[in-house]
Amino acid sequence: MKLRHIPALLTLTIGLALGGCSGHGGPSDARMAQQIAQQFNKEFGGNLVQVLNLKESQGHITAKGHYIALVHFDMKFTKSLAEVKKQDGDEQAMELRVLFDKFHAGDTKSITDELLFQKTDKGWVLINSRQRK
Repeated sequence: MKLRHIPALLTLTIGLALGGCSGHGGPSDARMAQQIAQQFNKEFGGNLVQVLNLKESQGHITAKGHYIALVHFDMKFTKSLAEVKKQDGDEQAMELRVLFDKFHAGDTKSITDELLFQKTDKGWVLINSRQRK
């Protein structure tokens, strides 16, 4: 086995890791997971969820320069639906129940989602999440 390609492969690997991009030119799985959790927690308050095991199954850059990704991930709840209702009221709890049915702290729901990212000077930023199943 010849080792002459190792420096080039190492440089490419480090560049992709530091650049935060996937092999498709879009955001990395870790960046997508971070932004999904941030957006969800901002919308529903506190640190309600963690996004785990995110895998992108499809992704492409559009003609308008956006990145669309179909992803699968596990959403882990850090609070129960009852805790959300107690802290944030019936309206918030009802929205979450419609999306996820009942859940307890520690429960994990498998999610498939289509995400839309926009390229900014800070990298790819999540601007829309189409659906959660």
